[in-house]
Amino acid sequence: MSHFVLYYKDGRDAPAIDLRRIKRSSAAVLATAADSVLVEARKQDIEQLVADLKGWAFTAGSAIELPVATGKTTAGQ
Repeated sequence: MSHFVLYYKDGRDAPAIDLRRIKRSSAAVLATAADSVLVEARKQDIEQLVADLKGWAFTAGSAIELPVATGKTTAGQ
């Protein structure tokens, strides 16, 4: 399985119904933002999911850094 970023192309927050559909799919949701979702899945599953969602696209997510809000401070800060 690979990592992919699904992103809503409309420039607004993604519709809640679409986010629920992504979460119910076979893709493992790793992180979410207002207009994108990082998932782990098979490419063919993501291609089919995005084809069924109006206004969405995807890209391979292997080199994407995501901010992580953990509430912990990092060394040196």
